[in-house]
Amino acid sequence: MDQDGLVDGHAGRSARYGRPLSSLSSWKTGEKFGSSDTSVDQREQEDGFMDSTEMGVDNSNNRDGEDSDAEDFYEEDEYEVDDGSEDEEEGSGDNNQEDDYLVGLTPGATPQEAYIDIWNEGGDILSEEDFLELEEDYHTMTKAASSLQQQQQQQSFVRSLDPNTKYMTYLPYAGLTNQFYGMLRAIMVAKSLGRTLILPPITASGHGKSKQNQPWSDYFDIDAFMQLTGVDVIELKDLRKVDKVSAMESLTCHITCGVGSLRPLDFTAKEFLRQWKFDLSMTQREIETTEFNEIVPTLRSQESEHMLCITNGYKIAIPNKEDWDLYGRYFYFTPVVERFFSMALEKLSSRNHLQQQHRFYDSDFQDRNYQHQQQSSGSGDNNESGQRLQQLNDFDQRIDTNDTPYDRMNSALSTDSPPSSHHGVVPPHGPFISIHARRGDFIDYCQQQFPYALSSCLPTTQELASTLNDLLVSDPSLRGLPVYVSTNEDRSEELAEFKAMGWQILEDSFLGASERLGEFGPMMMDQMFMSQAQTLIGVRTSTFSRVGAYRQEDWFGRRAVLM
Repeated sequence: MDQDGLVDGHAGRSARYGRPLSSLSSWKTGEKFGSSDTSVDQREQEDGFMDSTEMGVDNSNNRDGEDSDAEDFYEEDEYEVDDGSEDEEEGSGDNNQEDDYLVGLTPGATPQEAYIDIWNEGGDILSEEDFLELEEDYHTMTKAASSLQQQQQQQSFVRSLDPNTKYMTYLPYAGLTNQFYGMLRAIMVAKSLGRTLILPPITASGHGKSKQNQPWSDYFDIDAFMQLTGVDVIELKDLRKVDKVSAMESLTCHITCGVGSLRPLDFTAKEFLRQWKFDLSMTQREIETTEFNEIVPTLRSQESEHMLCITNGYKIAIPNKEDWDLYGRYFYFTPVVERFFSMALEKLSSRNHLQQQHRFYDSDFQDRNYQHQQQSSGSGDNNESGQRLQQLNDFDQRIDTNDTPYDRMNSALSTDSPPSSHHGVVPPHGPFISIHARRGDFIDYCQQQFPYALSSCLPTTQELASTLNDLLVSDPSLRGLPVYVSTNEDRSEELAEFKAMGWQILEDSFLGASERLGEFGPMMMDQMFMSQAQTLIGVRTSTFSRVGAYRQEDWFGRRAVLM
């Protein structure tokens, strides 16, 4: 540990010093003395993608770096300054008298504060040698106090667990939807082992976030999920406060699916460990496998562990989408998310109305036919124009009223059966069509993994439009519905093409989901729109699209189109 502010002798300077300036400043230079223990957190230097949600994507090209956070620890009641009772050489009476000043000082005092105490007690001056001894004792005690504080902090997580309950947890993996599936598969393992699952929060896989993690309960009704499934879960935030964690805590995890041995931990897992200050150690299991039916028996042999941890849940192979059918379908959105969706839909409808109104009043049709409409009441053109104006007036009246809250998606929670297709949110401002256009980092993924099937992995805007046109031909009830696009596309020419189609892009800058719902709010809104749409056009190779399609089918009995 660096020892700042050591008194050093200078030629011509007296070995004795007068009254100290204050407890906050050095009698020598006016600088404050201090001491800190520096803990080094491992961080990634390479940014990841927050919504890297596709199955099989392995973010393994990460590089480790370091950040340091300095923390001061001291327990005032635990330590005393050395009383100087060591055997002394004959003739050291003067020094002994000065050493007596070290007795009974304020516990935890800095060298400057100790010097003030001595001055106030006796008024005598303190030698440089005694001051250095004070400073050495201070650093020794501070280091010991820090060590004890870390030990107490390391025990806090364990102490918060029920001693009569067995727990399990896991490390999050990759983007939002992969973390969702990792949670579902960890739930299956914990349920099979009879353990309560500790849920890590949703963790951002990139830096520069104002809030890099959020609990799942910010978006999903966890209590309803437990009621419907009989699964016991508790969120990590209820056991360990991330904003109050100051010391590293040991966490031992069993290597699962080769994550930690055959392949390194991905960026999200490392970011989770950094944020929550977990010092990870990993143990190798007897066999390396990804099969659920092989993993569970090997973990069952760890019955004696109070809290069992695995390095990965996402890559556990589950047959026949049992993870979704047994558990995923019961993660319903919270009323807060549903209300925001209602407001977002109203906002989009209002914008669409204003755009239509602008186009209507700017059209040459009104200018050319104004006099004719006044003189020829009852004509076909006039009737059509009048109907359009009446529709706009009706819409104005509707949005000026306070709409009653629409039925909760969770209205079926009072029963033990899955919600039937007629339950759920009925959009208060009419049906719509949803398109999920996965772009961004997915471009490289598709070109590398599916070079001969790009239309199924990375459909162009024209291919999406062609699929939509086929739907409109086969189902006339969809004609005229607004089209909302969920996308991570950032190329201006592609965004312009979406708008040229008459489609509306779900832009967070317009909807404000991140401000109202948090860091992951925009993607959750995308999921809400995809699940609530009259029909969904998505991408088969994207888990983000597939989750939307599953909700369409299980919550509303609709069939999405996955290209």
